[in-house]
Amino acid sequence: MPKNIEPRLRTIGAYLELEEDVSFVIPEYQRAYSWTVDNCDKLWQDILDYIDSDSKDRYFFGTVIISCEDHDTKMCLIDGQQRTTTFLLLLKALLLRVNTAIKNTRNDEESESLCRGLRECRRTIMKVLYKAESEDIPDNPNRDIDAEICGNDNLLISLSINEDDEFKSDLSTILKAADFSEAETRVHQIKYRQRDNRYTNFFRNFKYFYEMAGTLSDTRLKNVAKAITGRCEVIEVKSWQVEQAISMFNSLNSDGMPLQDADIIAAQLYAKASHAGVSDQFNELWKELLNLTGELDKRGIATIDSILLQQMYYERAVRKEIIRETGSVDVTTPGVRRYFKDINPGLLDQPIELCEKMVGLAKKWIMLTDYPLAQVLLRFNKNAKLFVASYLYRFDEESLSEEKVRTILECML
Repeated sequence: MPKNIEPRLRTIGAYLELEEDVSFVIPEYQRAYSWTVDNCDKLWQDILDYIDSDSKDRYFFGTVIISCEDHDTKMCLIDGQQRTTTFLLLLKALLLRVNTAIKNTRNDEESESLCRGLRECRRTIMKVLYKAESEDIPDNPNRDIDAEICGNDNLLISLSINEDDEFKSDLSTILKAADFSEAETRVHQIKYRQRDNRYTNFFRNFKYFYEMAGTLSDTRLKNVAKAITGRCEVIEVKSWQVEQAISMFNSLNSDGMPLQDADIIAAQLYAKASHAGVSDQFNELWKELLNLTGELDKRGIATIDSILLQQMYYERAVRKEIIRETGSVDVTTPGVRRYFKDINPGLLDQPIELCEKMVGLAKKWIMLTDYPLAQVLLRFNKNAKLFVASYLYRFDEESLSEEKVRTILECML
């Protein structure tokens, strides 16, 4: 088995077409599927503009970083899960429109070329989405045969602890659906939300692509499908060491791209935990931390990134990193990502200990927000949070009480 980095320039069709026993996997620490209709609209318009340009060059959709695991049967998406998931939704939407176009195309000599092109698109997409053999795919849509082919849903498996468990199945539900109506009926609907907001990003984005593809003529539909699978490309970078793959991910995404600090830190911590054989324990702790910060976010108190920031301030204070050699106070503050990755990377070597500290801090914030005095303070002085957080480290959860923090809260007020 090769152990070096393997970069390859591949068409979207070739990148997505996996062997029978191989699947894309979204690792535990990855973020939830967060692309919105706005992201999909930009992708769609970029594709149409590219086709309209009549360019002879291929269209490039960036780099995908993969960690190969379990004898190369798991293609763990270290970077590229948002695009990969979106491409699958786009291809499914195109497949349904191509099926309709084939049914509606006249069976005469004038339409023969168009029909042949549409059938080629159908066969190409079904081979990608369902790992089907070319000879097993009928030229014309057949609900029974197609349903059997669409039953193969092991193309992408999400282990992300950031994605709501009940929503993870939406991608599979959409890919298995015989038509749009079936997908719409079977996907999850979120309680207390109205119209399209009651659906997950998976279905909203799929619906957008389905509607956009429905505005195309049959010829343009064929051209779009052929361009996406055969003329659009990514650089697929495979690594056989997860830490190496994550290191590449961090390097490629250190230039201001819109990734949260928590995404980068979680990837590093997961790699360290996996290397130490404590990945299951880390996953449980990180999931608990996300649940706690999710509740704090609803209360307008903290997010996962702000808890990381508070932890950074605490670590710098404990290690007296704010004191220069001359004895003066260093008032400069590093970014969270730079601090944990570059300035004090040793903290990441203890993923369980670091997570336990942040879980404890989040729990104490939950308790604090129930105190009336804290509610008043945080309503009128949000800048007090860092000072209060440092004080919370004096107590464990069992010993924390409103009386013990009354003095600091009154002083802050």
